[in-house]
Amino acid sequence: MNWTEITLRCAVGSEEIASEWLREMGSESLVIQDARDVESLRSEDANFDGLTDLQPQETLQGIVVIQAFFEGDCRDEKRQDLIRRQEEMVQRESGFADVSFAVSLIEDQDWNQAFKSSIEAFRIGEKFWIRPTWDETEENTSDLVITIDPGMAFGTGTHETTTLCIEGLETILETGERVLDMGTGTGILTIAACLLGASQVVGIDIDEQAIRIAKENCQANGVMEQVMITSRSVSQVIQEPVDGIVVNIVAEIIETVLDELDQALRPGGWIVASGILASKRDKMLNLWKAKGMTLMGGSIMGEWCSLILRKE
Repeated sequence: MNWTEITLRCAVGSEEIASEWLREMGSESLVIQDARDVESLRSEDANFDGLTDLQPQETLQGIVVIQAFFEGDCRDEKRQDLIRRQEEMVQRESGFADVSFAVSLIEDQDWNQAFKSSIEAFRIGEKFWIRPTWDETEENTSDLVITIDPGMAFGTGTHETTTLCIEGLETILETGERVLDMGTGTGILTIAACLLGASQVVGIDIDEQAIRIAKENCQANGVMEQVMITSRSVSQVIQEPVDGIVVNIVAEIIETVLDELDQALRPGGWIVASGILASKRDKMLNLWKAKGMTLMGGSIMGEWCSLILRKE
């Protein structure tokens, strides 16, 4: 089935009326992207990759983008209906003169296949080649290959913080070490640690869908025998302190589990931490130092940073 899509742009404060227009016109569903929400996500969520229909200047200007979907090809009808509604509203509220919209046709397609075609294999760090399960690209024999089926709700590992963590693991992880992966997501960092020589990795995530996908990815990469993927807390699963911890979650969440992570790490052990905005680097570093950690290295990539630390 084909669908008609309307993409409407309006100022913050006008979105409720504009949304009501679209519902009255028979929209099957609405997607609302608010500049305020985008800014909040960018400041708080390390896994938010910025994929939004809002342009950078629109985020600053406080624009709301509303997408509405209608069954069939009804472009002309909906375009005329919106023009009429806007003209009527402008007579009462001059601010609605700035409302803009575009009407387009979405042709029927295999959405799962479209999702797959949008994801390609890529290099990460110095040693790794990451590719989706359906990609048959041949890699160099010296590459460590991670095969990932991200599921349509998760990323493939292209985010800067994933790269920062893998680069950190490449520099510090030694063969035979036991590792904790806090915030494992699709399991990329757990798999990377195994391929770099870790003898055992515990991956923790609070999202049950992430747990399922991480287990499937670990199985596909042949590392399941040395891995535990769980939603239980650190204190529940780490009975003996580990040699290293990789943590890729936002700084605010790291703060809440700092004591648990400290207790889970042996003296002389290491931490690779990312998910930290560069603007919060100094604050997080001071918190780690208060736990007896020494800075060994780290990097900045875009607005994100990593810290590589050693426990005294």
